[in-house]
Order: sequence, then structure tokens, then C-alpha cells
Amino acid sequence: MKNSVKHLALFLSAALLTFFVSCSDDDGPIGNLLDEIDDIVDEIVDSGPVLADGIYIVGPSVSADTTSANLLQAGNVGAPEFGTQLRTDFYEGYIYMGAGNYSFIKVEGETTTALGGAWTKVFVGDSIESFSGALDAGGEGESPFETGKLAHVMYDASTNQYALTTVEYWEVIGSATDGGWSAGQKIAETSKSAESVVFVGEGITMREGPYKFRFNSNWGINLEEGECDNSATACLDYFTNLGGTLDALVAGGANMEFGTGNDGVYKVTITYSPGSGISLDVAVEKTGEAEVLAQYPDSLFMIGSAIGGWDWAVNGQPLIPVYDNKHLFWKVVYLDTAGGSEFKFSPVMAWNGDFGKTGDATGGIFAKGGDNVVMPGAPGYYAITVNLEAETIEVTEDVGIYGIGGDTFGSWDGGVAEQKFTRTDSVFTSPTILADGELRIHFTSSTLTKSESTDAVDWWQAEFVVVASGAIEFRGTGGDQARTAVTAGQKVYLNFKTLTGAIE
Repeated sequence: MKNSVKHLALFLSAALLTFFVSCSDDDGPIGNLLDEIDDIVDEIVDSGPVLADGIYIVGPSVSADTTSANLLQAGNVGAPEFGTQLRTDFYEGYIYMGAGNYSFIKVEGETTTALGGAWTKVFVGDSIESFSGALDAGGEGESPFETGKLAHVMYDASTNQYALTTVEYWEVIGSATDGGWSAGQKIAETSKSAESVVFVGEGITMREGPYKFRFNSNWGINLEEGECDNSATACLDYFTNLGGTLDALVAGGANMEFGTGNDGVYKVTITYSPGSGISLDVAVEKTGEAEVLAQYPDSLFMIGSAIGGWDWAVNGQPLIPVYDNKHLFWKVVYLDTAGGSEFKFSPVMAWNGDFGKTGDATGGIFAKGGDNVVMPGAPGYYAITVNLEAETIEVTEDVGIYGIGGDTFGSWDGGVAEQKFTRTDSVFTSPTILADGELRIHFTSSTLTKSESTDAVDWWQAEFVVVASGAIEFRGTGGDQARTAVTAGQKVYLNFKTLTGAIE
């Protein structure tokens, strides 16, 4: 067996020799480089197993041995509708790297090829540092890291691109955490060496719900412009987040689920150990009890003379819950004075737990109480927001419906005035769609705010869409909605009386 390994090592040695001697004189004496190569060859020989076919990263800058410890594995890239898919000849892994040279090694049977190439520093987002470049046979590669760091390593053989991305810290994020999907709970690096890099987050409250892990507060990196198509050929959009399960982590995988009855305060530890692919282990240890949260109803309904009468079976109408914000409900509704001008709310379609307002409104906002809410103006459309944490009821004629999307409406920012729908009679009309894309619409108001905050909820937490049948479908507490395609020059028309829309 050792002779077979030695035979393969000689192939690797020759490839590395080609790589190293191509470096400039600044890289040091050839004798030193040969010593480094000999060390690598000896390590291969002493390790025992034969290198299987695959992509490896080796060299003085790399953490552990030159066999399976540094093997990259086939990975996922983005897909339409926020999905994932395999991309042919796309490889990734987590590797501890320090200063010095490195080479990517491609093993195919008895053929071993060394690949290298200069990198260019690239920043993606506000908190992620990535170094990318192109690989060529015998090219030069010098680690961008002056000291040891855990790095995500990516190699795409179809484009010869590679990227090294520093892992500064991890986060746990999702509905199962106090920050929801808006703010991750930090898991900081506490120790590092070639054999182990440890990240620890303490005092993290976890409750029932979905969650994921991500590093450096980012979801992914796209090295090419454009969205991923169904064949994964039009993009190089790969993931810096992990889903799946704690025992089987998957880059860009499905949300994990924190189970019922396990609410508590936890210590979360993520440990890197040399291994192939996603060589990470996650441990979750309960250290305390979670604070008991205020209880909010799963649903909320309105009734009253302003919407037709006081018979729950005939006149009751549901409000829309807000994703990840159990204290919030909203509705765009036509209020009339034909039979009166008052209304109230209840968590059930019955007179059980019902409520209204107390006192007069300030800026369209009532304090929650026991009196009927009186329509504040003439018959017409009103936006109603119930904030059960703040105990307020907002009733306003200024209905905040907005389109959103960089291509379609000009911006991904919520509540942009130029992207607001305007009303004529019973119909709300969007601005003209600027370019082909996917329809995204959201609601906002001054009291549609996060828990214990005056900050607005994320726009997608109160979004809705017009589907092919013409119906308006609200996201509510559900998952991401299927997209509806729109074309440049079209407009979107919404009728909240019939809960229908049109795209023309």
C-alpha cells in the first residue's frame, strides 16, 4: 500500500515542483521550496490512505495533512425561488489557512494536476472579506492570510474561479431566536489552531421555530451578476449559511427546526476540525430558562356597522398577521357609514376577548380599550394596524402599499415614496414596472413595528402577491411566496374589496 501511496505522491511532488519553481525570486531559495515539497510528500506517504479522485488544497499555508483533511466536496449553488441545486464541478470546504504558498490539486486516477493563481481582494457586504481569482496549471498562489484563519474555500472548475473567504464569526438566526430573521445572535471565535477552531455563543435564547447558521452576517456570495437559472450555469452564487440538521449540515440547506418544549437559554459551540467538505460540528447546550413571553392570539378579526353589521358569521373579517411578529395584525378595508361607522376586534369569531379603543386618536392612533372604534372620516379605504404589544389601533386613510425590487421598481428599500401605489376609487395602482422581473408588494404603517422597538418590520414580513388566478394572497405567517412574473411597462392593480388584482 505504501508503495502505491509513494507512487501517487511522486505525481503530486512533480506537480507541486512545477507550481513552486514558477514563483518569483521573492518566494525564497529553491532549496527551501524543495524541502517544503519533501515534507508534503512525506506526509502523504505516512498518512496511509491513497488519495481518491477529487479536488484538494495543499501547501505550507494549509492546516493539516494533504489527503482527505483538505478535500473539497461537491457543493450547492443558488436556484430560482431561493432554492439550492448542485453545480457541475463546483467544490467547497472549510480549511484552516495561514501564511505561505498553496496549490489546488486535481486528482483523476493516476493524473495529478497542480493549479494556482493570483487573487484579488473582494468585499461582499459590510462584514465579509473574500479573495478570489482564476486558476491555471502551474500558476502562482500565495495565501492572503498573515496569521492562521478558518476560511471557506471554493473552486469552480467550469470557470476556473476560486475564492478564499475568512470566517470571522458565526451567527444563529431565525424565528427561533430573539432577533428573528433580521438580526443574528453572534457566535464568536474563542480559540484557533491548525487542529481546531472554536466559536462560542453564550446567553442565546432559543424557542420553537426555524433557524440557520451563517458566517460574517451574510447569506451567500455571488461572483457573477444575475440570478441563478434552473441549470446552474448562469450564476456562481454560493452559500455562507448552513441548514439541514445539526448532525448533517448542508450549505444553503433547508431551515433547521428548534423543537417544541425546548425553550431556554443556550450555549452554542461550532468547532472546526480537519476533515473534508463542511468539517464543522455544532453543539447546543441549555444553560438556563427562557423568559416567558407575552401571549398573543394566532388570529384577529374585526366586525361592526362600518363593515356591514355585527353578525360574526356574516360580517366578521380577518386581519393579516405579520411574519415573525406575533403582536401585529393589519388590514386594508373599505369602511362605510351606510349602517353605522363603528367596529371592534376579537381573537375569535365570537364575543370572547373582544376589544376596541379608549379615548380619542392622536395622529390616527387609538389606545386599546373597550369602546367601539369610530371611523375617523368619510367612507373609503383605510389602513388598520393593531399592535398588541404597544396596545394601539392605527386607523388611517394614508394606505401604505408599495412595490419593491431593484429591477422592477428601482429599489429594495421598503416604503419608498416613488414606489407607492396610488388610489383611484376602489383600485390601487402601482408605478410603471421598470424592467422584467418578479412582483413583490408590501404594506407598512407607522405602528407596524418590531417587538420592543420603534423600528419598522422588514418589508417582506408584511408582503403579498397577485397570483395567476388574479387573487391577492398574503404571506402572513407562512413561508416565502411563489413569485409572479411581470414585464417592463406593466402596472399592477389591486382591489381590496374583492381581494383581487390584475397585471396589465
